[in-house]
Amino acid sequence: MELDCELGDSEVDQLSVVRLVERIEGQLQRQTGLLHQILQNIPHSVFWKDRQSVYLGCNPNFARDVGLDGPEQIAGKTDFDLPTLREESEFYRSIDRRVMEDGREVLNLEETQHRPDGTVATLLTSKVPLRLRNGEVIGVLGIYIDISDRKAAEAELRAARDHLDEQVRDRTAELQESEARWRSFAQTAVDFIIMADRDGRIQYINRVDESAAAEAVSGTSVFDYIPDQYHPVIRETFASVFATGEIASYECQGMGETPGLHWYSTRVGPYYRGDEIVAVTLFVTDITELKKTQDELRRQADELASSQAELQQQASALESILRCIGDGVVVADRDGKFLAFNPAAERLIGKGAIDTGPEGWSESYGLFLADGVTAHPTEDLPLARAMRGEDVKEAELIVKNKQHPSGAILSVTATPLRDTAGGHRGGVAVFRDITQHRQAEDALRESEEQLVAEQHFLKQLLELRERERKLFAHDIHDGFLQEVIGAKMLVDRLAELDGTDVEAFRSNCERASEYLASAIEEGRRLIGELRPLILDERGIVDAVAYLIHDPHFCGGVQFDYTHDVTFARLPAMFEVAVFRLIQEAMTNVRRHSRANRAEIVLGQSGDHLSIEVSDLGVGFDPNSVPTARFGLRGIRERARLFDGKATVKSAPGEGTRVRIQLPIPREQSDA
Repeated sequence: MELDCELGDSEVDQLSVVRLVERIEGQLQRQTGLLHQILQNIPHSVFWKDRQSVYLGCNPNFARDVGLDGPEQIAGKTDFDLPTLREESEFYRSIDRRVMEDGREVLNLEETQHRPDGTVATLLTSKVPLRLRNGEVIGVLGIYIDISDRKAAEAELRAARDHLDEQVRDRTAELQESEARWRSFAQTAVDFIIMADRDGRIQYINRVDESAAAEAVSGTSVFDYIPDQYHPVIRETFASVFATGEIASYECQGMGETPGLHWYSTRVGPYYRGDEIVAVTLFVTDITELKKTQDELRRQADELASSQAELQQQASALESILRCIGDGVVVADRDGKFLAFNPAAERLIGKGAIDTGPEGWSESYGLFLADGVTAHPTEDLPLARAMRGEDVKEAELIVKNKQHPSGAILSVTATPLRDTAGGHRGGVAVFRDITQHRQAEDALRESEEQLVAEQHFLKQLLELRERERKLFAHDIHDGFLQEVIGAKMLVDRLAELDGTDVEAFRSNCERASEYLASAIEEGRRLIGELRPLILDERGIVDAVAYLIHDPHFCGGVQFDYTHDVTFARLPAMFEVAVFRLIQEAMTNVRRHSRANRAEIVLGQSGDHLSIEVSDLGVGFDPNSVPTARFGLRGIRERARLFDGKATVKSAPGEGTRVRIQLPIPREQSDA
């Protein structure tokens, strides 16, 4: 941008500076307005992004393509915020990165764009890096034009070309028939036969126009019937024949039996009288129709050449497409010789084209059935079936070789390759890698199964909670409440005693006190089973120590307890979860192990807490535990809810070891 202003050293004053600024601002506003008008009115769609591929702006055409009300809504969005498919967005961003990292433009790239109305447009896109004056790349500028109509026009052009080819074939047949008729006519027609001297005066002619007599033509000159521009050629031809005696020929226009100029082909030979050439003989054939035919053939040849050029361009475009598409494409003839093997095919299969026939494909490429073990039979390979004339839709096979040691799942669609007569020329196979898709399906299926298991676990958890409530209500009714009722009845009886029976009064007070003491002890026991107060007061380490000394809970099993942790306290919910896990593991030992001694180890390694509860009891087979049994499953599920993992190692007669690993919440992992 240039600003056309000049100031002399002596002319700079405040007023001139103000005027200069006003002129510069005016020019900038005009140029900015011009740029705005260009962006508003060009038929292309324009956008620009920052280094993170976040949109900074666009013109109205781009905003309309992606379903926005105006360019002002694009700022701050990414391709993932627009209605394009995710794979399209990832492709756009990969091109952005390439342009910005390489610092070079990408021109005339064909790509698709899903639009809000459900249509899919084909775009011809160019992208260039946005740079500061120092060359630093700060973003990318993109411009594209919708070539969907052009693509449709190309399809129509192909159809038109096919139609033209058919017309050319028909016309060629007509021309051949016309040429045959012309030959028949030439064989039966009588040419003009003329004898002339060195100067071209006609001495003899075999046939003339019906309105004239041959005698009237004799004595006239050949040049009287031929336009002047052909005279030099004819004179030169006559002179050559007189000089050498060799036959010569020429073509020219001249008057004929019908009005207008005709084209003639003339063969000129010597006429001897003795050893002297005294005249020349002209065999003149009317080639007017032949000339017309040649012109038509030339025109059709030009059309064929143009069609051939278009075919070559299309073949080049097809070759480029095969190089660029992500799907593998392989073409083979009837003998299994590869005619085409695009780069994607080499990448997906792990090897390029080989010289062996179909019988060696499975071994060379490592092709297996769906089990990944059985080599794929040659006759069932999709491409081999297509070579026999079968259509194959989305057949699956496994590729396992050095490039794919874990195996890749390919979906293959194959179709026969036919000639214009419908005969088999070979087969075409198109395949894509569906390994990730299949893995996603398996993951989804596992997720669904896990969801069902979790629902079943939740149901069991709710049932267990309800049973615990009933048992707790039972304990309150049969224990704590009975003691309180007994104490109340004794207190009520005190009111009925007179003041003289001191012994009865003392006895009732003592019994009431015993009832209340028992009730207090029962209440503490119930509170301890629900949530030991020591857990809130002193944390998980002391709560476990308290739990192992509770004779009601341990049920005759002696638990040895060791701990090696650096934290003082953990989040309340996490402490409860750890306590319940240890409580459940101890319950399993008490109920099922038949051991009189067990060990509990609580440890910390960095940001992870480990719990280990082991015994030397009867043990069991973990794989034979009924699904209805809740203990071990409850431990695993509780651990999973806190992003942890529980493992159980046991065998009949070898005891049981339950090991639990839990990540400590980060904000509370330090002491």
